[in-house]
Amino acid sequence: MTRACPSSALPSVDSIRQRVAWSHRIREALLDTFAPRGCLACDAELHPGRERLFCAPCAIAVESGEPWAPYLYGGAIRHAIVRLKFQDRTDLAEPLGRRLGAWAFGRAAVPAGAIVVPVASSPERIRERGYCHATLVARGVASELGLTLVPFGLTRLRQDGTQLGRGREDRLSALRDAYVASEKVCGKSVFLVDDVRTTGATLDACTLALTRAGAAHVEPLVVAWTPPENET
Repeated sequence: MTRACPSSALPSVDSIRQRVAWSHRIREALLDTFAPRGCLACDAELHPGRERLFCAPCAIAVESGEPWAPYLYGGAIRHAIVRLKFQDRTDLAEPLGRRLGAWAFGRAAVPAGAIVVPVASSPERIRERGYCHATLVARGVASELGLTLVPFGLTRLRQDGTQLGRGREDRLSALRDAYVASEKVCGKSVFLVDDVRTTGATLDACTLALTRAGAAHVEPLVVAWTPPENET
């Protein structure tokens, strides 16, 4: 059963798009001048004015993930995400999140008044890594789109081991009632942010929790996705 939520006045989509476009241009100019960024996969120097993610050799190993995500999971994208999650490269989250936000913006999938909610890591994972990688990516998405980030919109109650190697049904079973959503999502359109979609079980479990808490609409956003034939 979903909650009934009060409605509120929202800014127009056109005003949001204009604000985001100006913000993006200003940010890119400042970064090119004061903070040149290295390749997310290998740290090689990048040339100003080009997409500020991967060097030319690494970019060859990057595949489009349309229509489900900016990228397929593999090659340089896989390496960047592994560095973020397991090698303390938290600096990689912001550019990946901004790229994801720009991708959503380009697809005209940004409803007025939407909020950004990351897929929550369990307390055990956060203690182990020292951070929630999805929250860091979601921060970049929210910044790129000019939307509000709700970092604790979801809470993961338990870990139940790793999802690696499990099929969709096993993952769904392990994730049943593993998430609970905050009342802050009530009546909101939600961008649900994670790094990779494999079977979709995690996103489905989070979407259910958000819907139960009264979210008006949930739009999953992931940096990369794994086609079914490549699932592990």
